[in-house]
Amino acid sequence: MRADRHGDVIDALPIDDISVANWKTGLEAINRGYTYLPPVIDGWVLVASQNLPRHDESGENPLMRYLAQKFVEVQFFESHEEHDNFFVWSRFRRGEEERTLVYSIEIAAGVVCERGEPSTEEAELGLTSFGYEN
Repeated sequence: MRADRHGDVIDALPIDDISVANWKTGLEAINRGYTYLPPVIDGWVLVASQNLPRHDESGENPLMRYLAQKFVEVQFFESHEEHDNFFVWSRFRRGEEERTLVYSIEIAAGVVCERGEPSTEEAELGLTSFGYEN
């Protein structure tokens, strides 16, 4: 999330057991069920956790929409191998969804959901479309 302080993010998250820590300690904390915030990086507060609500196959995540109303920009990266090698990237700016991409290795088409126009960064990398219309 675009934020300069951990406190703003902690106050917005409806989660207990949040730790602000360095990378080594924080990564260990995730495995013990904690939500971890590493040091602020260039105006971004990252949140790493196994406890955050996950996106569904339609690309929806109520927590993401909630946080998008509280911060100028929110991005969400999700992956979990135990559930069909499921991957999600979602970006909201100024409360509006710009892009959501849900991909599963286990599904023949790969892309489960694609909303929004490819970002400038995707275009620069040659990732302009995944061929799925939602």
